[in-house]
Amino acid sequence: MLRIVRGEPSDEELAALITVLAALPNTAAEPPAPRSAWADPAYRLRTPDLGRRQWRRPR
Repeated sequence: MLRIVRGEPSDEELAALITVLAALPNTAAEPPAPRSAWADPAYRLRTPDLGRRQWRRPR
């Protein structure tokens, strides 16, 4: 709902204002779904688990 508090805008000015306001994104939209842990990019950066006492084995 719009209320004009001062001045007398023309029909064209009101139409332009309503067009701009209608083009704005709706901030009351539902939040995005939580990302799955499988889709986490950090998952690809993990180092492999070498297992128990593998750090002692000579290479």
